[in-house]
Amino acid sequence: MKLHCIGDSHTAFFTGYDKIQSEYPEIVFSIVSNILTYRIGAPLAFNLCEKVSKENSNKKLFAILKSLNIQEDFILLCFGEIDCRAHIIKQAEITNKSIEEVIENCINRYVSVVLEIKKMGFRVGVWNAIPSAIGINNPNSEFPYYGKDLERNIVTKKFNERLAFFSINNQFNYWQIFDLLVDENLKTREKYYFDKVHLNSKLLPITLSKIVKDLPMLNFRKQDIFKIKFQIFSSFLRKNKYFNILYSLYAKLKKSVN
Repeated sequence: MKLHCIGDSHTAFFTGYDKIQSEYPEIVFSIVSNILTYRIGAPLAFNLCEKVSKENSNKKLFAILKSLNIQEDFILLCFGEIDCRAHIIKQAEITNKSIEEVIENCINRYVSVVLEIKKMGFRVGVWNAIPSAIGINNPNSEFPYYGKDLERNIVTKKFNERLAFFSINNQFNYWQIFDLLVDENLKTREKYYFDKVHLNSKLLPITLSKIVKDLPMLNFRKQDIFKIKFQIFSSFLRKNKYFNILYSLYAKLKKSVN
């Protein structure tokens, strides 16, 4: 079985590399041998059910599905973080609705696509929305956000709770590490991010263990987990200024000897 992770830029987490991946139609192979990832732009969970949208996310999603094998492939959807970061609070204010009402509408639309994929015969699961960007409101940035940090994380927590509820009632898989990414005050733990928005690979081994518990047929190999841990260690070394200084001195010494 192969796991195909389809969604926004947060699909990069499943590659095992601490960088944002190229957009579809490029397919990015994970450091883990049986995971493939597809970044279909910056789509909203809310708009995924729309046949026509700014990102054409529905069209891209079902084009990918047509190329896959119902018997051999598992679909993991990765949407919702952008909704929680930049839209839900804003829409609640604009429409004079409660946060809960806006979330419920968003989840209903998102889950309608999950059920459509199930109806095709695919096994399908969803990945949680991760805690929101760390910073002030900046609607003009590459990754805009709306509302205060704590407000956004409360929204994300509620979004995930409803997604978990729908997963049980509609019998599809749901996995989350939200609780590991925030402290007791719902403050985002920055050590798990490689920028202000995207997760680094530190919690990928834990995530894969959660997935394998429900999908033992994926059977991730020990060497795959080793590769992830090696990547984490390598990333740490690259960010360590003392290591970089020593490596620079070594390179200069090697060059002088040669």
